[in-house]
Amino acid sequence: MVIRSIDDAMLRARLLLLSLVLSAVPATLFMVGCATAQETMADGRPVPSPAHVAALETARAPAAAFAGALAGPALRAQAVLALGRLERLDAAAAILAALDDTDVTVRENAAFAAGQLDLAITTGVAAHEAVALEVEARLIGRLAAEKQPAVRLAVVRALGRLARTAGRIALLMIARSPDLARGTALQALGVSFQRRPGGDDDVVRAAVAEGLGATSTEVQAAAAYLALRVGGGLTAAQAGSIGGRAPQARIYLTRALGSPKTTTAVVDATLPSLLTDSDWRVRVEALRAIATHPDATIGPVLSALPQLVARIADAGNAHVVTEACTTLAAVGAPGASLPVVQAAVNALPAGATWSHARCTCAGVVEVLGGPGQTLETCTASLPPVLQRLLSVQTVALARISSIERTAALKTFLADDDSRVRIAAAHAMCADGSLAAADAAATRLLTESDPGSMSALLECFADGQNDDVIKDRTLTVAAQRLQAANRFEDLEPLTTVATLARARTGAGARALVEQLAAHPDPRVKDAARGVRGGDRAAGPRAKSVEPPAAATLPLAIILHTARGEIVIGLDRERAPRAVATFVELARAGVVDGTPFHRVIADFVAQGGDPRGDGSGGPGFSIADEPADVSFVRGAVGIAHAGKDTGGSQFFITHSDQPHLDGRYTMFGTVVDGQAVVDALQPNDQLLSVEVSTALRPRR
Repeated sequence: MVIRSIDDAMLRARLLLLSLVLSAVPATLFMVGCATAQETMADGRPVPSPAHVAALETARAPAAAFAGALAGPALRAQAVLALGRLERLDAAAAILAALDDTDVTVRENAAFAAGQLDLAITTGVAAHEAVALEVEARLIGRLAAEKQPAVRLAVVRALGRLARTAGRIALLMIARSPDLARGTALQALGVSFQRRPGGDDDVVRAAVAEGLGATSTEVQAAAAYLALRVGGGLTAAQAGSIGGRAPQARIYLTRALGSPKTTTAVVDATLPSLLTDSDWRVRVEALRAIATHPDATIGPVLSALPQLVARIADAGNAHVVTEACTTLAAVGAPGASLPVVQAAVNALPAGATWSHARCTCAGVVEVLGGPGQTLETCTASLPPVLQRLLSVQTVALARISSIERTAALKTFLADDDSRVRIAAAHAMCADGSLAAADAAATRLLTESDPGSMSALLECFADGQNDDVIKDRTLTVAAQRLQAANRFEDLEPLTTVATLARARTGAGARALVEQLAAHPDPRVKDAARGVRGGDRAAGPRAKSVEPPAAATLPLAIILHTARGEIVIGLDRERAPRAVATFVELARAGVVDGTPFHRVIADFVAQGGDPRGDGSGGPGFSIADEPADVSFVRGAVGIAHAGKDTGGSQFFITHSDQPHLDGRYTMFGTVVDGQAVVDALQPNDQLLSVEVSTALRPRR
């Protein structure tokens, strides 16, 4: 199939034909039309209010309970958005019916809600796949008939989240046409390949090439994202044009250079110039491409490191220095790399400001065979817990066997501080080795901290090394976890329930029977094997009624060790999240907490009262995803699954389309993005100021 230029009428005709073909898919959903809802309201009952719909959403009520809220356009729009946020298959029929509503806003919300159904569908389950095909067909049909641009864009984004073969064909038709939704379609295809890899062909690669050649920077960035997600590598022409593109396109294309399908000649010809790019995020991705490409040379890194060190105070450059050192730890030849990294450690300023970058490089000196006291000397002035965290990081980078790494990390598994134990468990389980699994299983018999137990259980995720952990170990872990009285502490118990359910022994069966009666619905569902889309109605989080948007503050100011970050709050789309975070901020819950997770060109994450990434306020709030994009500076609620967010939040360094629809975005940085870029792991959030002005006076 070759599509180079299609006018709007022809495009609609092709989409209509595709939708007619797909209409033969067996219907598996009951339909709830708006006319029927209107008739039910003619019996004299009062028209439901927005507060009533909000209460239904808070309660995660059965989808049928929303039928009475379909009497007026505003309520229908609110109700269909709430149905999408359920992420349950019982909502599918009403959502699909709303795609044909007479009101534009209702159809727009219905398109978003239809895309959210992907989060309710378990791949490989016949009944779920039937729903997926039905939703895909209805979205394609809506796309062919829709005239309103906003709705068409919402449908395109939704197709990207759940598209199978037919949905990808529909998106390709738009991506390779002069349609106004072209950029959105290219990005939606990228999301589709991110969620369901495979299936790329010459037509997809042609769409990438054509998109990169467009004059629109939005289309170029979307095509670059598709190139990254397809994973087909870059041609010499595409790689050679990176430097002249807008920042976000440069980021995606530089990351794509790391694909093994990009030839070594292209990598070697392109990466040196990208290491001096004006945007620190491009420099980080260039270093990662060198580390991941099987044949990339390290010469450019050795040449660039002294210049990077000299610019350590530039926005984001501390991340670049850290990435350069860890790249050399991974792939650098010790003889050539050691003196360059040692020189970097000596040249970097002493003191706390850039200690993470300097001491990471000091650890790399030891990894490359340098003096054994380099890291200890560098961290001498740091708090003891940070000293041990950097030691764990150095062990994780070391070029040693899994057995040696596990032996080195065992000491840290018994550390007094949960942050160290969790970091050691993550580093150990990342190996995926039998030695690591055996050490984790042994530690689980004595570990009592839920956060640490959760990290140890990662060694057995997805059935990995399942035969290493015994039924008795799971039972002992469950006994400790069932005494937990905080919401976050129950998370590892769901993992225990899932692991036990996959076993046939008498001990495991008894444990499953016990956990199937647990009062927490998440634990109960895991023990019973209930899939997310089939979960029973009812709240999984604290019942927080959303306050009126006008009663909420406009902004918050994060006072950090590196400066202020002003965040404008999205009071309309995420009132529950805004109200909860403001309440926690006023109570001082997040004051003095670290940014425990900082990943360059991804996010800076903080707000955990425990400081190790496993904590929260003791309760969770319901998710409020909306049809918004996680672009640079977006602020979202971190979570570990449906309706599990609390006080932890993250701020993005760059656009992250794969987060769209999965997380609640409750704000956007309006001032201080450079401070976000400068944040280093374990920097402190000193306090949070709540403001009634969007741009407070300085």
